[in-house]
Parts: sequence; structure tokens; C-alpha cells
Amino acid sequence: MRAARLLVVLAALVALLGGWRAGLAATAAPAVDLRTAAGSDIELVLEAFNAIEQEYYNPVDTTGLLNAAWQAALAAASDPQPPTPDLSQAAGAPSAFLSAYRQLEREGSADPTALAYSTISGMTAFLGNAHTYFLTPSEAMAQRAALAGSDPVGIGVRRTLNGPPWTVLYVAPGSAGEAAGLHAGDVILAYDGDTAPDAPLVNGAGTAGSTLTLTIQRPGEPASRDVTIDLAPYHLPALERRVIQTPAGPIGYLRFFIWESGHQQADAIAAALAGFEQAGVIGWVLDLRANGGGYAEPITDLFAPPSTTIMRVAARGATPVSLIAGDGEQAPARPLAILIGPGSASAAEIVPEALREDGRAILVGERTPGAMATTEEVRLSDGSSLWITHEHVYVGAAGPDLDGVGVSPDICAPETAADLAAGRDPGLDAAVQALSEEAAPVPTAGR
Repeated sequence: MRAARLLVVLAALVALLGGWRAGLAATAAPAVDLRTAAGSDIELVLEAFNAIEQEYYNPVDTTGLLNAAWQAALAAASDPQPPTPDLSQAAGAPSAFLSAYRQLEREGSADPTALAYSTISGMTAFLGNAHTYFLTPSEAMAQRAALAGSDPVGIGVRRTLNGPPWTVLYVAPGSAGEAAGLHAGDVILAYDGDTAPDAPLVNGAGTAGSTLTLTIQRPGEPASRDVTIDLAPYHLPALERRVIQTPAGPIGYLRFFIWESGHQQADAIAAALAGFEQAGVIGWVLDLRANGGGYAEPITDLFAPPSTTIMRVAARGATPVSLIAGDGEQAPARPLAILIGPGSASAAEIVPEALREDGRAILVGERTPGAMATTEEVRLSDGSSLWITHEHVYVGAAGPDLDGVGVSPDICAPETAADLAAGRDPGLDAAVQALSEEAAPVPTAGR
């Protein structure tokens, strides 16, 4: 059973596994018959293997995928360990893996379910794609609830998406993170002692009341320290807005943390833009530096000229299909600066780049992580789920595939952990300066 296809993941719930980009070959194996493993946790492994083989947006290197799965299984299993199977031939690799895995599961003392989860995580790590990842049943349930509009359970922070380390960009008011004393600018070194790139995914989710220990380094403090947090539901503001006064004139500032699928958030943004007009603003700043993405529509229509091609998406072997902006652009369309950085993902990368290519916006801040793709959920038989990158995303009408590459700003304005801790915002300062200069009258000759 599959849920509706999404444009992005929720960064609050899912770690983006950057930097593990594997080479993918064109050889694919046929689906393995799950009936041969019924009643065993290996069924979950085979479900995941078949889903990746059939649904991943690029043809997958079968032997590489199964080798990664086997190494992950060995790392999770206890002695005795059987010999490594011969996985060198794609046609026979699934059967060889299945036989060796059965022996590992039968003779070892590792928990079979934990062994299966580790094996599946090894496969997703091999692919090295931000939109392909595994969630346990409790994590999957929490993500589905969040996508349905319920408050997620967790720490309640937004952070940079590649790591380690991970810098806290924002702490949600009333969240478990705020209660534990976390601040913007804190640098997370480990999740429950785990410093692997996927540590937030493996250790960062849980049920309400479960605990998580973060090792953090706070700017200005000589040593790191551990902070234990009781996970709880938290709420991210749908929209933050304010007017910034400058000598050139007022500037409207907007920040939001996810692109919602309905019209409620878009209506709130439209109302804010109308309020900015009443305040006489000369430009808009859209802050997406702690935005994990979401559905590009309908918010994009507020900023994009009608008929603008925002992106083209293509499944494996299919002709790209374009997402075209509607006629919802707010008038007058004020000069627009968009803040981006290492906490921006997917729609928070795609839309800024498309608007820049169309000449509608300038981008300010730092390079984004390059998490640009569509993803779909494949629910596994025990309630866990595998989210699989299903389509390429090409930005704009003729732009490239920037997945794993990211978007670079027009104006580079890095924001350090010390800046965040001290309340400084060089990115916003640079955006305001750029809009002020654009609004300033051009001196005439002779003056």
C-alpha cells in the first residue's frame, strides 16, 4: 500500500544522508519471491530490496546493493557469522544473499527484527540519496501523522541537514528542545553517542516520553556537554512575519518551516503580503534557511509569474512532466530576496532556484544540501516504511538535476554557530542591503 507521492521529506523527522553518493549501474535483478521467506523477518529485507530494485529513480547496482545489505547485517549480528556469499553475479546474487542471511538469522543471537532493520538501512545508505530512507514502525507512524497535519514528536529543532556536526538553526517555542535548554547555535556532535551521518535518523525519532541524549558544543563554552531530552509533540509556526525598517524604506520579512499542501498557509502568506503593502514596503525577504521542504504548490504561485516552469519531474525511463505556476502571483510583485542555506531542502531549494532562473529573485546565504527529488512511501508488512526516491527533479524550464549538488547563492553570507548564538544575522543583513540598493534612486548625470 502506498501513500501519495511527495515532493520532499520533513527535515524535522528525517536526516538527510548527504555525501554517500554511490555509483549506480544499469543491471537489475528480478523480484525475489517473498513466499520463500514467509514468517521470517527476512521478508522485510526482501520487500525493501524488491521495492528499491523496482521503484528507485535510477537503475540500481544489484551486487553493490546486496553487498551493502550483507555488510550491514554482519555489523548488527553476533557470532558465529557465516562466510560472505558470492554476490558477484547480479542474476544469482539475490538467492546467494537469501541463503547466507537465513543462516545468519538462524545461528546468530541478534534480534531478527533489529537485524532486518539494520540490513535495510544498509541498503538505503548505499544509495546515498536524501530522499531514500527507512523508518521503523513508530517513526513511520510519527511521520504519517505529521504529514496529515498532526504535531510531530521529537526534539523540536531545525538544524543543518548534513553532518556531523549539525548546527541548531531554530528551536520551536514550547518544544522539548526548548525545555531542555537548547539554543540556536548549539552544535550537535552526537545523538545518543552516535556520530554517524545517519545518527539523527537512527536515534533522533521516538515516541512521546522516550529520551534522547545529545552531545552539544555551545559557542563560547570550553567543552562539550550532554543534554538529555524527553521527546514530546511540538508545533512549528505556520508563518513568521515582520516589517524591517531601513533608510531606503520598509521591507517585509517572511519565514516558514514547511510548504503545506493545503491553502491555509498560502492564504496566511497572501494576507501578510497584503499587510506589507499597507506598510509601504519596498521589497520582500523570504527566509527558507530552516525549511525542510514540502509541497511546492500553492505557495509558489504567490511569488512566481504565471506560466513559469518551476520544475520538471521524470520517473525512470519516462518523459519529464512540468510543474507550471498558476495565476496567483501577488501584485505588485515587489523585489524579492530569498535566504537559503544548509538547512534548506527540496522545495526550499527548487523554488528559489526556479525563481532566480526566471529573474524573479536574488538568493542570499549559503549553498544548500541538494536534496531535490520526489519520494514515495512503500509500507512494509510490519508497519515500517521505506521512502524511495522515485523521480528526478530538474529545476526550471531547462535547468539541471541539482540533487546532491545544491543551489549556490548570488550573495554569499555565511551564518556561523557563533552568529546564531549571539543573535546576529549576516544573511538577513545582506538581503536587506541588496533590496535597499535596488530601491535606491539612481543619481542623474551632473549631480
